[in-house]
Amino acid sequence: MLDEKIKRTTYDQCQKLFLKQVQMKKQSYILITGCTGVGKSTVATYLASEFGMEYFDDPYVNNPFLSNALNREKSTAFQSQLYFFTEFIKLHFDISKYNHPVIQERSIYESVHIFCEMYYHLGIFTKEELSVFKDLLSVVSNMLKEPDIIIYLRSTPATIYHRLRQRNRDLEKDINEKYTETQLALYEKWIKFINQESHINLIEIDNTHLSISQCNELIGLTLQKLLRLPKNKYL
Repeated sequence: MLDEKIKRTTYDQCQKLFLKQVQMKKQSYILITGCTGVGKSTVATYLASEFGMEYFDDPYVNNPFLSNALNREKSTAFQSQLYFFTEFIKLHFDISKYNHPVIQERSIYESVHIFCEMYYHLGIFTKEELSVFKDLLSVVSNMLKEPDIIIYLRSTPATIYHRLRQRNRDLEKDINEKYTETQLALYEKWIKFINQESHINLIEIDNTHLSISQCNELIGLTLQKLLRLPKNKYL
């Protein structure tokens, strides 16, 4: 159970205030990030629906190389990440054209700093292959709009792995605990860098003790943390 501050009355107040803030600024860019299985889609789709924000999904569904890449096939891992990189560039350019609030699940930054790095740590990418994607990101990064706010969802490896097994997606059936632990460690490293080196407002939420079905409580916590940001700095 969450503490008394996130009871229904507080949640409703936060919801109304946040909606007003979103409407006051035509273009606000929120990125929802975190490990596979941590609950990003639950948060992103709810915020998009509730506050009329344009939702940009993780483009994993149409990746023709992803299934083999998740099976640790080295020959398709590079192709899979190149597909993601290309699709994320398209999404980021689309986001820059919108003049109203948008919310994105995953980004081109994670494609490189999390997943390409993870493939390298797991012995699937060579150092040279990882360098290709880092160089590509450095070339395009200045052309991309940065998020105004990053919401990072955090949980333990055991909890994330349990949720992956519960939702039982075919693409994720071969994900093991080492994969999850490696991904989480890289996310923590990336989030630490953002927190220390970036001007982007960062919201960190530990949802270890919340089931996905407790979406409203999680969103209530998210909204409360959003409202603690400096007034009118971003939203």
